[in-house]
Amino acid sequence: VCQHFGIHYLIVEDIISVGQRPKMDEIDNVLFCLLNMLYFNEQKGAVEVEQISIVLGKDFVISFQEDASRDVFNGLREKLRIPNSKLRQSKADYLCYMMLDMIVDHYFLVMEKLSERIEVLEEKIIRHSNTRSLAEINNLRKELIVLKRNVGPVRDLVNGFIRSESDLLEDRTTKYFK
Repeated sequence: VCQHFGIHYLIVEDIISVGQRPKMDEIDNVLFCLLNMLYFNEQKGAVEVEQISIVLGKDFVISFQEDASRDVFNGLREKLRIPNSKLRQSKADYLCYMMLDMIVDHYFLVMEKLSERIEVLEEKIIRHSNTRSLAEINNLRKELIVLKRNVGPVRDLVNGFIRSESDLLEDRTTKYFK
């Protein structure tokens, strides 16, 4: 796929190398975004991280994700199938924006789940404090650190889009990033 679209080898290396911090680069007239999708695993009570790479070209958007079974962008594909939808009639940069927006929306879902767990834990502590409650507090603290490590770099990535002077981004699309 990357060869077909002429994507620079440095971008391909970033796509393949998982576990990196979110970032945005422009190389050979494509914008490359690397960021993490966050999921809350109910069984484990933990935040799981999956690297998502998005490549924006003049008339295309390509995404790569670690786990194909977690069909992150299925909702967007459904919207693309609607002939006169705004998404279908917009350019590639708007689709890229919508993909980033969907990822950020997942951050809020994870925050909500963590908030719910905090409320339950607070109730337990009020009723009867024990060492298990302290362990749960420690686990929640770790999950909040995971969230914090991902939110800051995404803010920087979005600011990169806002400041970008790339011809790939239209003014009418960059306003959505604000």
